[in-house]
Amino acid sequence: MENRGDRITSVFDHFARPLPRPEAEANKFLGDLKHLSQQEVRDLLKIIIDQAGESRKYGLYLNGKLLEKEERFFLTILDSLGGISTIVNGHRFEDVERAISDMESAYFEPELREFYAKFSKKKDGAKTRYNAHLSSVRGAVLNAVFNKPA
Repeated sequence: MENRGDRITSVFDHFARPLPRPEAEANKFLGDLKHLSQQEVRDLLKIIIDQAGESRKYGLYLNGKLLEKEERFFLTILDSLGGISTIVNGHRFEDVERAISDMESAYFEPELREFYAKFSKKKDGAKTRYNAHLSSVRGAVLNAVFNKPA
């Protein structure tokens, strides 16, 4: 059983650890992506990181490893679809959203299970916070790609 001191330390560690800057995160992906420009990568990373910040307001704190996994997932998917202009000109928003959602469920299955179990033990808030977070990230990224207002 987690004691109150451990919980406070854990929460403090998350608050004390600021979210990374998109410019610094972009360096992790140099040379990995063929169809996304460095500016597009930075812009997409900003969206993903901002969504992680929003999720903190609802008690969902992502560690650096998981945040990087999300960054890599979304960047790799968009790159594998040919980049932003190819996606916008060759695909419908709904089709891309459905495909990413399906891949996301499989790719993040361990984290979805872990967070569900963790939040099931708590009496406050939703058990599916991580699922809601991923949905928010996906929506924000795709709205930016398709240049739709949020």
